[in-house]
Amino acid sequence: MGTKFGGRLLVLLGIAAVLLMAQHYDPLQVYSSWQTRVWNAYQHWGVKVKDPKPLVFVVKIDGESINYVRKHYGEDWPWPRKRYAELLKILFEKYQVDLVGVDMFMPYARDADGNDELNALAQQHRIAFAQVFDLGAAETTFTTGRLVGGITPPEAQAATFSQLFPQANGYVGLTAQLTDVPCVGHVTPIKETANGLITKVPPLIVHAGKLYPMLAIEMLRCQSGRLYDFAVSPHPNGWELSIKDLVSEGETAHLILDETGLLRIPYQIPSANIDAIPAMDVFQQRVDEAQTASLQGGMVLLAGTAPGLGDQQATPIDSNVAGVSVHLQLLEWLLGGADNAPAFSLDVWSWVIGFCGLAGLYFLLVYGVGVGTVVLAPLVLMLAWLGLGFWAWLEKQWFIPMHPAMLFLAFLAIQVPLEWWFSQRTTGRLRKLFQDYLPEQLWGILSTITVRIYCCRVSVA
Repeated sequence: MGTKFGGRLLVLLGIAAVLLMAQHYDPLQVYSSWQTRVWNAYQHWGVKVKDPKPLVFVVKIDGESINYVRKHYGEDWPWPRKRYAELLKILFEKYQVDLVGVDMFMPYARDADGNDELNALAQQHRIAFAQVFDLGAAETTFTTGRLVGGITPPEAQAATFSQLFPQANGYVGLTAQLTDVPCVGHVTPIKETANGLITKVPPLIVHAGKLYPMLAIEMLRCQSGRLYDFAVSPHPNGWELSIKDLVSEGETAHLILDETGLLRIPYQIPSANIDAIPAMDVFQQRVDEAQTASLQGGMVLLAGTAPGLGDQQATPIDSNVAGVSVHLQLLEWLLGGADNAPAFSLDVWSWVIGFCGLAGLYFLLVYGVGVGTVVLAPLVLMLAWLGLGFWAWLEKQWFIPMHPAMLFLAFLAIQVPLEWWFSQRTTGRLRKLFQDYLPEQLWGILSTITVRIYCCRVSVA
């Protein structure tokens, strides 16, 4: 009996060990990709459960706005810089917005007068421009325009920043006439290799020893007018990037990053809820009253959203959406002030809970429960863990690991069939021993009792 049950215990421990190794050493990304798909599903369905309205507006350059400018100004796409300057001037002077993030690349000179106007507006109002980095190999990267901004990391942590965050070898910067603008953030996309979804973003990128913040962070810093105060430190769930006085004075934003310095984007706003105002309506100054009231003192993202402009992206909540929505999601989350991970290690506690659940299943297996219970219990535990993960995302924006669900699934897929095979093998042995001495009918009754004793641990009088 001890050898038999000891063998079962070794099988269970073997399952756990294999899954533990698969989680830490996953060259084919099978385990991690499955877990990522679950997390993506949480976000996809989560926006349908929670239905918040965003605080940030989008002024979209859509097809109708491009046609409007073509008809009334005689200008085709791409627009001259003076047209952007006019649009921004209306937003600040007519609608009294507080801050505009321009999610458009401007590496080329185009019209000098328009660039001068944009530069003048950037000195008078809060405007955050965009630049993008090339994270590819040095021999294949591109460099266009001039790189603007950049923060020298704290001397005591310079090596840590350099090792943790992605290193860029190339970039698309700004035209020379805009190098004096005070606020610039990067909009570098990071896509999953398997499906092309944008699920993570680098809050900081390192280039030539300097740090360059993403657009959402830079917009908040630009609004406050303060200098950056960064710090990074190890965290039970990866690394913690602390930014003092980012959202409000005296408060610190805590961003929990993975081991590669990336932040998983907390998508919480349904695309249908995003208030997107056509640029055409701004030019004509006919934005409706409700939106006008909300724009006053508010934040705006200006971006091209027409499909032909090439900034359509896939995210966990939409298969085809304007890239500006990524920056809006990040802004909304930062403004909410929530932490995206607890102070304890979700990874460690998930494994602990998974092993405890596995021990409970082994207890049920050894100490006499019915076959239905042995099959149903791991299914229930697996679904319960998936449900807990969905709740943790909705309420806390935590992404809890799927280790317990995998352990319970492995128990169901391996241990239960193994038990059935053991019972059939025992029945076969008994058949060989008694089939020449007992009638067929009696042998059938005996084999049934044997299977029940073996599988279900019931006592037979």
